[in-house]
Amino acid sequence: MYLNQITIIGNATRDAETKVTSKGKKKNTFAVAVNAGQDKVDFFEVLSLDKDYVEKIKKGDSVMVQGAMRSNKSESGTVYWSLMANKVLVLNAKTKKTKKNEPEYYCENEPEY
Repeated sequence: MYLNQITIIGNATRDAETKVTSKGKKKNTFAVAVNAGQDKVDFFEVLSLDKDYVEKIKKGDSVMVQGAMRSNKSESGTVYWSLMANKVLVLNAKTKKTKKNEPEYYCENEPEY
């Protein structure tokens, strides 16, 4: 049995964006910065497909993301890592107040690979 599943909690470093692929699927992306200790920050590119929550994630929002790590190699040989999200939770939205400061789930589906 194999498992590729991680959970990160950090701050969105930019507003989420949606693009449509050549096959007509929505491709949502945003980035998350996670404090990794003294003077160190890890950055994760987050990707999800066919989700409608993306316009609700704004720069500075505190988010939790669960999903599988994916790697891509550029033509120059550099390996880039991204997180294929299957669950996104906004913990503390900077732009939208929730009832009783409860977190909001925007995505809770299995990812399509």
